[in-house]
Amino acid sequence: MTTTKERKVKADVVRISAQAFKRAVTIASHAVAAAVAKPALSCVRIGDGLVSGTDLEHRIDVDLSEATFSPVLLPAKRLRAILNEAAGDEVAITTDGSQCVIKIGRGEWRLPTEDQAEFPVWEPTGLDPMPAIPGDQFERAVKSVVYAIDKNSSRYALGGVLLEAIDNKLHFVATDGRRLSVATCIHDIATDDFVRKPTDKKQKRAPIVPVKPLTELLKHCRPNESVFLKFGNGTLMANVADVTITATTVQGEFPNWADIIPDKLPAGNRLIRDELNNAVRAASVVVSEMSRGVKFSFHGDTLTMKAKSADAGESKVECEIEEHGANAVVLLDPLYVTQFLRPFDKDDEPLVSIHVEPSDGKTILKVGDSCVGVIMPLAE
Repeated sequence: MTTTKERKVKADVVRISAQAFKRAVTIASHAVAAAVAKPALSCVRIGDGLVSGTDLEHRIDVDLSEATFSPVLLPAKRLRAILNEAAGDEVAITTDGSQCVIKIGRGEWRLPTEDQAEFPVWEPTGLDPMPAIPGDQFERAVKSVVYAIDKNSSRYALGGVLLEAIDNKLHFVATDGRRLSVATCIHDIATDDFVRKPTDKKQKRAPIVPVKPLTELLKHCRPNESVFLKFGNGTLMANVADVTITATTVQGEFPNWADIIPDKLPAGNRLIRDELNNAVRAASVVVSEMSRGVKFSFHGDTLTMKAKSADAGESKVECEIEEHGANAVVLLDPLYVTQFLRPFDKDDEPLVSIHVEPSDGKTILKVGDSCVGVIMPLAE
């Protein structure tokens, strides 16, 4: 004979696919801070059809429709350890006040829960839609600029990526003051303009987004899934498939990046991108902290790269120029060049054009029409 108490326990049991549960907990845990002052912040929140984690500056929510019970807070690190070690295709979760029982296969764990009211869940309001971007374009754009941020700058705006939407283009921009990188995505969805410095009521201020939520989004980008963006009141919300990331944006004034790129570029030299990347890396073998520059000499159909340091020796490496533009000599940090070239793969435009301003040595690199890098020269 089944008692009332037994029926109640059975009714509180929720069964979830172990694979789906592990995935959701793993993703949400990426937002959980390593060191926390409040125990609730070391937990993931499970329930109401979501698995969530936060470090107060950004939150990750993963849709999990089977998690229909009232929210509970479980320690993220311990829960992930259980899911990594347990064998079984199904997770049975029973919530009971201050405890939660988890059964997987032949294993059973009884975990203490924290007060779910201590978990900071904020629901942003007044967000305006920004352009939706296909996942593969979003991934390429982010990878093409994040290396150029300044993680240690006292100017907080340089620690994030500016997302500026004008007409049918969404520009991703990052700079550390010594180099600048811009990646542009084309879209055909009508939205308001989001600009660095609005000049009328029809324009909205463009967000400066921290790197952490952007790089987290990269893990979930798929060519057939668009990334949907919303921004307002200092908060960015991004959604791709069943993952939503909410983040506080960076405060501060971003530099006027458009003025850094000349309207009319000097004649450029076009080289095979992969060959240039390999040649720059080879020439930079002898650079040191005290002498980190590589001299780039463009002449005729040959780019000659030379480097020299007192403790590591000298190098001279040549690379063929496919299309000659103008003769030029400039001293550049080779790391800046290779970091600009690194995100591209075999399916991208195979050539890179390099334009050197004769007046100040400012060097502009372009791959196709969507990726531009600016590198300031080193002093001789």
